[in-house]
Amino acid sequence: MGHTSVGAVTGCAARCNVPVAIVVTVREPYKYWQSVFSYSWIGDAAFLTWWLGKYGGMGTEQRRAGPLRSFLHFMRWVEATGCCGWDGPRLQSPDRWPISQSGRLHRACGDPCRYDRLLHTETLTDDWIAMVTDFGLPRVALPRLNEAVGGRTKTPPNMTLTDEIVAIINRVDAPMFSEFGYQKR
Repeated sequence: MGHTSVGAVTGCAARCNVPVAIVVTVREPYKYWQSVFSYSWIGDAAFLTWWLGKYGGMGTEQRRAGPLRSFLHFMRWVEATGCCGWDGPRLQSPDRWPISQSGRLHRACGDPCRYDRLLHTETLTDDWIAMVTDFGLPRVALPRLNEAVGGRTKTPPNMTLTDEIVAIINRVDAPMFSEFGYQKR
């Protein structure tokens, strides 16, 4: 069901008259945060771009001069604002979503996350083929639907994973390591 809530998933599964499987896809946490920063800085339909516009009143240049001025500054801002976790103070209303991967996953599949199948973006093709084979479905290839292409006039600032950035990611997305099996750097 894509980007959704645990209530929507549970309700949908209960209404189905056929067997259902909850499938969750995860991404290596450090790559995830680099992507969140990159998409937000560029402004390519990123959730954070919308969120900073709606709740922070920030346009592109304001975002780039503020929370997005560097990857390190962004990660410090993420941790300081509490904007990430499922229970973050800014996220108590239903129209506000967490930006951490673990927060998004908990919003979609509960806390702890309940799923039948876990796919990893790093091995997505192999995971997908194994899943459809196990379910007895045709081996249909996954299309690439979310590639960032064209239209970029600027390149985001350096996204090197410094020791401080790694430590912040380890804290703000801790469930990615404890629940989803990723290894901390």
